[in-house]
Amino acid sequence: FIQASVPSILEKTDKLFFNKTINILKQTAHLCFEGINNIPCLTCPQKPEGSMAVMVKLELSRLRDITDDIDFCFKLAKEESVVILPGVAVGMKNWLRVTFAVEPTSLEEALKRIKSFYQRHAYQPILQENIPLVMDHQHRQTHENCVRNEVLPPN
Repeated sequence: FIQASVPSILEKTDKLFFNKTINILKQTAHLCFEGINNIPCLTCPQKPEGSMAVMVKLELSRLRDITDDIDFCFKLAKEESVVILPGVAVGMKNWLRVTFAVEPTSLEEALKRIKSFYQRHAYQPILQENIPLVMDHQHRQTHENCVRNEVLPPN
């Protein structure tokens, strides 16, 4: 029934509406592509050009407590109230399907929340600041014992 009304709707809708909608989608596509590629555990291999969603590769090796795309999506929804589709739902395990057909400000907020989620779940880098550049005998012995998981008694 609805299909019969589509030609009339398309003919009567002002071209300005379509142009505005297309421009917003171009803006959010660019924003989504750039924002996703600024989150270390996500990779968007191709900028979207004809859809309202993009497939994003999830790099689990960068996350310490996420087991797969479903786990990522459930935890993201619970912790940040951002809902995205796990790739397994469309046959792409450990990928994500991200829709960008929203207002640019809403997309920016969602990307901030996803980045915050990543930062909480990322493997933390080992800080090198307390490791001496040149080891004297005491530091070398301490280092070697730490490597062997032995603890030296305090001096």
